[in-house]
Amino acid sequence: MQDLLIELYGGLARDDRHSEWRTTFELFTRENRREKETIDRAYREAITDVLEVGLSSSGLNPMDYEFNLELEDSLSLSDSVRTAFVGEENVRRFCEDVGKSRSIISDISRAFEQVAKRKLKRRETLESILKKTTKE
Repeated sequence: MQDLLIELYGGLARDDRHSEWRTTFELFTRENRREKETIDRAYREAITDVLEVGLSSSGLNPMDYEFNLELEDSLSLSDSVRTAFVGEENVRRFCEDVGKSRSIISDISRAFEQVAKRKLKRRETLESILKKTTKE
């Protein structure tokens, strides 16, 4: 999921039609890369813990968090931001649900909760961009 958002924000940052938002999209790209690293590290730790002590899985269904991302140059900024909004929301919900899971080790849960909080803040920025771009 994070890879799709990284690709989306990277494309938006490179698109000259959206130059006024370039810095914001570049920041989102960097932040999503860091969040992906955090999630990957937490995942590796969880796998290690499962292998070492035989913990059960979280019971979460990844299909509940999937989203469709169509990266087309012809998409308007508003459509691209709406897509990013859905993606961010799905990643946030996933991280929040993992963070709340009682079957996951607390350090790993905290990592996911932190990413979920950052996604919530990013949602506000996306909503602001969407309001400004739909008035154009």
